[in-house]
Amino acid sequence: FYSDELVSHTIPSTMTTGETRQVSITFRNKGVLWTEAKQIRLGAVGDSDPFTTQTRQYISGEVGPNGTYTFTFNLTAPSTPGTYTTDWRMLRENVTWFGATCSVNVNVQAPTTEIIIDNSDAGFSASSNWSTGTMATDKYGTNYRYRNTAATSDVATWRPNIPSAGTWAVYAWWSAGTNRSPSSAYIVYYSGGSQSVTVNQQTNGGKWNLLTTKTFGTGTAYPTQKSCWATTGYVVIADAVKWVKQ
Repeated sequence: FYSDELVSHTIPSTMTTGETRQVSITFRNKGVLWTEAKQIRLGAVGDSDPFTTQTRQYISGEVGPNGTYTFTFNLTAPSTPGTYTTDWRMLRENVTWFGATCSVNVNVQAPTTEIIIDNSDAGFSASSNWSTGTMATDKYGTNYRYRNTAATSDVATWRPNIPSAGTWAVYAWWSAGTNRSPSSAYIVYYSGGSQSVTVNQQTNGGKWNLLTTKTFGTGTAYPTQKSCWATTGYVVIADAVKWVKQ
């Protein structure tokens, strides 16, 4: 007789459009010997699957009673966002389908193309020397951070989690004022280095200002920082930073 037990799988519940992931499904044999000679295989239920055109996965060797076998293969998410079902079951070709079904609903999302970190978000950090302000009407969100300029290294940091490698444009938002530094720097870290970009925070407040466009890898290794190292007698503003995939 033919029978099995679903042991485990690594099919993700979320993918981005066009993303390819290697997955595995493990079944335990609870019946007769499994071999490719007997055409015992893993099949996509209904002989179709939205994530692959390869609707059969094959056994190498033999799987005896109570033995397990792990099928490893690739799934590629559809190009249209939505929720799709991928389901797999054992079968003996042209004889019968049998046993448990590995069925997973996968939420396919459009890839992240814009990241915004405000000074009140988890990705922002600054020392207690950076005060919180609310008075400026051209701020981003409900508040901003500010600090007196000084010849010291005390940066405010925005640290994004870049989801996909490639070219990203980096923008900064600040509130303008006559007490702001006319010449202070943002430091943008990217794949292969960093770039210091000097800005005048007395002008161009209340909007996104392009700092630079660079190549980034994935992950959290590429912060943007605001330096307070500038001519004394002013303040520098740390409000929001945006990354946009190009």
